[in-house]
Amino acid sequence: QTGIWVKISLLKDASNLAGETIGGNCTNIDRGEEWGWVRAVLLEGNLKSQDGDLRLRVEDDDSAYNRLTLPISRSLLQRHSVRLSKSDSKKADKLVQSSEGIDAIVMANQFPRADQEAQHESVLPPDDLVTLTHLHEPALVYSLEKRFEANQIYTDTGAILLVVNPFKQLEELYSDNTMCEYFNQGQFMKIKAGDKKLPPHVFATA
Repeated sequence: QTGIWVKISLLKDASNLAGETIGGNCTNIDRGEEWGWVRAVLLEGNLKSQDGDLRLRVEDDDSAYNRLTLPISRSLLQRHSVRLSKSDSKKADKLVQSSEGIDAIVMANQFPRADQEAQHESVLPPDDLVTLTHLHEPALVYSLEKRFEANQIYTDTGAILLVVNPFKQLEELYSDNTMCEYFNQGQFMKIKAGDKKLPPHVFATA
């Protein structure tokens, strides 16, 4: 089973089409709180192929679609993946046939599961999102959310520093001791305890 992210708009249409075959439960879902993407696993089909339909199961505790299994036709996937203006209509056939045009379903990054936390030093997304295997909109939003929950409000994306408002005081984050650590790292490119780089911080940009 392959971890994936799926656009909510695609799930809406797929659930409406499959409503009769799965008992109609999906037609009563309140979708007002969905943010645009949900996590799922691919049960059948191949994203890299242009042939054959797909079958997936939503596995996202934050989604009203959680645990819903749906068939996704290739034509429906292509319709949600390709957005063309009238001026680009001549390019439609080329884009529909290109695997690069399919973006309504994207690959998910693999992080340790909750029951494996004790076996790993960290289960957070990396300090630098450029190191992710798959970097796209849902990967970025999900990574920032998980780091925010752990009070890691700074995240690197290459040379760019992203920051999320913590909406609370994080006194140690801006203490004199923290400032000295980043000053020392800037001077010697490493901290006294070893060669491990300090986490992203606005102090590291000074």
